[in-house]
Amino acid sequence: MNILKSIYIAQEEWENIRLSLEKCGDIGPYCATDQKHDVKIIHGDYKLITKLAEMRNKYGQCGYYSPEASFVFEKLATRAARKLGLSREFAYEFGNLYSLLRTEYLVLNVDVDSDNNTKRNFLRQFFYYEQLFPISEFHDWNFGSVKVKNKLKGIYDKLIYWQYNTDSFEKELEKFSAESGNSLNNSVSMATYLAKHNLGYLRYYYNLDMAS
Repeated sequence: MNILKSIYIAQEEWENIRLSLEKCGDIGPYCATDQKHDVKIIHGDYKLITKLAEMRNKYGQCGYYSPEASFVFEKLATRAARKLGLSREFAYEFGNLYSLLRTEYLVLNVDVDSDNNTKRNFLRQFFYYEQLFPISEFHDWNFGSVKVKNKLKGIYDKLIYWQYNTDSFEKELEKFSAESGNSLNNSVSMATYLAKHNLGYLRYYYNLDMAS
């Protein structure tokens, strides 16, 4: 594997992300580390290095619509969100939604047939999608689109608001849980959700293992 090639790809995609997030703030140029924001890029992340190369190898056939691209954009956009001031939790959610926008892969990393804590995590994911997910017109977007930039700014602003207004966040989450909890506790929930929002073009996984 050519690590320098993967770093070059990461630099290219970082600039794409930087362009798309310019209304949220400037994430700065790609760099190896950013101690101020506790952000590491890729040098110590073997899986990310691998997925960057695999994403590029598939690009001619799939464009950005591949599970490898999903992994890459979740990781890079999460780190970009940290540089924009989001906490670890909200930066992760931002990265997940950014990846969903760009690659159409909805990653559900919970087992809905497991314990109650896992089901709560599943419900929490639905809460973010319900509150922040874009409508289907954002299918096949480009990084410089004004519409895309505005949508990402809206997602960022809402997460920043929740980060500094935790009472409001908890109340909204509690209300959503009370209204939706009974219908979001089994494996058919995602299909129902996609149908409700007319998002049938999305690809999704349960317990996606991106290392495979």
